[in-house]
Amino acid sequence: MTKITKETLKETQLIILDMLNEIEKICKKHNLTYWLDGGALLGAVKYKGFVRWDDDLDIAMPIEDYEKFCLIASKELPYGMFFQHRKTDEFFPYDCVKIRDNRGIMIENHQIGKEVLYNQGIFLDIYPVLTIKRSFFYRILHIIIFLFVKLFSYKYLNIKSIRDILVSWSEKFHRGWGKNSKVVRSGNHPTIRFYVDEKSIFPLASTLFENREVPIPHDVDHYLGSLFPKGYKNPLPKEARRVPHAFDIKLKD
Repeated sequence: MTKITKETLKETQLIILDMLNEIEKICKKHNLTYWLDGGALLGAVKYKGFVRWDDDLDIAMPIEDYEKFCLIASKELPYGMFFQHRKTDEFFPYDCVKIRDNRGIMIENHQIGKEVLYNQGIFLDIYPVLTIKRSFFYRILHIIIFLFVKLFSYKYLNIKSIRDILVSWSEKFHRGWGKNSKVVRSGNHPTIRFYVDEKSIFPLASTLFENREVPIPHDVDHYLGSLFPKGYKNPLPKEARRVPHAFDIKLKD
């Protein structure tokens, strides 16, 4: 059961919006593309803002822009925000990228009762995506690669050297961007359910999110239908877990 109050959750969401503003500044300065993803995209479409129990935010970037962002983010993020990756945080065990904000500490459910040495600030996730040839063979190939990446991830066998080879291998099939391509997650975020037509993303559209314009995929129905295959338009059942991801958030004065 979460310990997070409504007031703390609202303040956390405001901090996340500040983080999004800073990321948007960097993207505009360097001509980088991003769009809302995951639960944030769902909230934008259904509520024009956060799903009311969300305590994080997801964005996606084409792999080329993601790699550029990773090179410059540490230098350009403002004081109090931290670019987190296992290369910048020696105790961070995951391959993903998070932007952390030191105005609060987020204790996730899987961290309860454990000694956590890596930065636990309030976070925003960035997902790299790439394109593959539009064919059944390539789809199955990437599903297999992603499953092996997951097998060698921190949660299971935790062999970084093999995982890095697999991630690099998965990205060798990247074809660049074209209307006949399929978009998948980079191996840095192993998942098999994200598989959409590139033309459903570009040209990007926009919508309101907490009273600000944000970029979203062009065919958001197709995109969300892939992310939430059980039906994103359906109301959540009463027994669904309508609580934040984190167990507790401790905001600093």
